Amino acid sequence: MSANAKPARYVTGCPVAGNDRTNLCQRGERWCERDALCRDGLERLSLALIRFIGAGYLTGSADCWEAAHARADDILGPADGPAFVAPAAALVRALRRERVSELEFFPACCRRMSSDEEQLMTLIHAARDGDVAAMEIVSARIMGNGSTTRVVLAARALAALMIRYVTLREIERKPSAVTSRRVKLRQ
Repeated sequence: MSANAKPARYVTGCPVAGNDRTNLCQRGERWCERDALCRDGLERLSLALIRFIGAGYLTGSADCWEAAHARADDILGPADGPAFVAPAAALVRALRRERVSELEFFPACCRRMSSDEEQLMTLIHAARDGDVAAMEIVSARIMGNGSTTRVVLAARALAALMIRYVTLREIERKPSAVTSRRVKLRQ
């Protein structure tokens, strides 16, 4: 761990795996359902990548990084998958460098979210929506007294990639006016 890096608290097991009797964390806050907050598969993937990368930093194990790449490859394919790991890693790195307190995160397979993860996903939502005011508010909550600049930039980079990916998939699914114009020009 570098001199600037802050520790993370990794919950070693899913807090409710096979047991829905308790849904309160140690601070008395309710855990959020992952699928209730993540708007689509890209956000679920981003959360999983953040969790894998956080675990990799915490344990020092390359297996966690490999798991992040494998998950991204499985979902997006070998061409697009690695592109998502980099901004997720940048976000975790920014949190480690700038956040004053430790970050709490759950295992990648867990369907619940810690309050820290919930705030991160809210930041990613704001970045995807282009809501600068919300990004400032949420990043200040996430970072406490730490600087928010790196975290906001990393969240915006991840959100921009998500927007780009969704846009390209939509273009692939339906013929566009641009494609038909190109065909006419070639004739």
